[in-house]
Amino acid sequence: MASAKRVLKTFDVTSMVTGNMIGSGIFLLAGYAAAPISNDITLILAWIGGGIMALLGAFCIAELSTRFPETGGDFLYIHKVFGPFPAFLFGWMSLAIFETGSVAVLALFSAKYTQQFFPASEALSIPMLASVIVLVLSGIHCLKVEVGSRFQSI
Repeated sequence: MASAKRVLKTFDVTSMVTGNMIGSGIFLLAGYAAAPISNDITLILAWIGGGIMALLGAFCIAELSTRFPETGGDFLYIHKVFGPFPAFLFGWMSLAIFETGSVAVLALFSAKYTQQFFPASEALSIPMLASVIVLVLSGIHCLKVEVGSRFQSI
């Protein structure tokens, strides 16, 4: 596989990985996840357990990335271990389900919160505002890798 030009600094990559691991779901969905748990200790243990699982996942990805230093991420790892067909399926599922679904949910939540802080945006429907948010953020990230990374670090 071709090698990508390395233009991101350590801070840029650290910000992106931190954003991907923590994500914005913790701000949007924490209340929904905590609602069924009535005991505070159980809730804290659940968060600690989730953090440990995320850390173990990060260790696995770190090991895979040192073992297979080429570009390609999860697709590359699946391709090397399981072959081309499972990697192909993973690529399509990522495009059609995982990434698309998470972007749609985050855009809808962002639009909902935007309307609370900027009443002028109430003229736009939530789905319309969510679409505008996705288009603007996509445009920023399409400009240049450095521009998208700088924006991600804000």
